[in-house]
Amino acid sequence: MKMFKTLALGAAVSVGLLATSGAIAATNDGDLGSTSTGTFDINLTVGNLYRVFGLTPFTFTAPNLAAQTKPICIYSNAAKFNLDIDTTNTFELQNTAGTPGGTYVIDINEGNNGAGDLVKQWTASNHTALDVDTLALDATNDEVLGTCSVGNFSVKVTPTLETNIAADSYTDQVTLIVKAI
Repeated sequence: MKMFKTLALGAAVSVGLLATSGAIAATNDGDLGSTSTGTFDINLTVGNLYRVFGLTPFTFTAPNLAAQTKPICIYSNAAKFNLDIDTTNTFELQNTAGTPGGTYVIDINEGNNGAGDLVKQWTASNHTALDVDTLALDATNDEVLGTCSVGNFSVKVTPTLETNIAADSYTDQVTLIVKAI
């Protein structure tokens, strides 16, 4: 019977050790006495984290359709991340009735002023995701609080109007998606 208990205990310990991923937590119970000291470890696992923040709307008034560039912040604790853009109307500005008023192109550049290297240009016919190197955030930015005072990337929007467009408001919603590769 003692042999069976020993084998059962050994199997249970083996299963317990196999079920834990990563480091085995170390604990030491204290001894009975006038004082006793016990120890235990605290383990923390942090996966890849991402945050896109500092986004603001783009507003254009025809006929002034000059491209606009605005800084954004993208945080990642990984060396690379996957960046994708999705839009409600597939890069088309529409009024509430769904009538097209124009299209637009989005450039994502390194740096906060659009003068850095082009990461990618997204259009209605070319809007696939790509892998991007992480750029350090400026010390004045805070990924936890969402403070983006100096962007590490920039978004440039260049609209183009349809011909014979009716007076109305035309919109689209853009979603930036930052995720693991």
